[in-house]
Amino acid sequence: TVYRYGGRNRLEGLDCSQLVFEFLISAGKLPHGDDGTAQGLFGRFYAHKYTSSPVFGDLAFYGKSIEAISHVAICITDLLMIEAGGGTSSTKTLELAIENSAMVRIRPIKYRKDFLGVVPMQLFS
Repeated sequence: TVYRYGGRNRLEGLDCSQLVFEFLISAGKLPHGDDGTAQGLFGRFYAHKYTSSPVFGDLAFYGKSIEAISHVAICITDLLMIEAGGGTSSTKTLELAIENSAMVRIRPIKYRKDFLGVVPMQLFS
């Protein structure tokens, strides 16, 4: 699936928060049809716990600060995540996504310099 800023459709492209919402909805952790932003997800779960030691299923958050979250991903190991990334707010077409290699992809959790930390998945049960 390609990355698409503001994307809410798996066939046309997803942004980072919608990929995470799809995961949480499928896992029964959020109601179907719920959506929002990376900042909104952080605000929803941050009050529980926040750590820098990721494990499978945790949500990884990125940004300038906890008041300026710009990206969210799902940890699939303690070192790797799956994300909808590689794009910017101007990535709104398939052609731009392909040009920028913006897609759902696996990357090291801490490959981005703006890594802030993770919220443990076990808190969502």
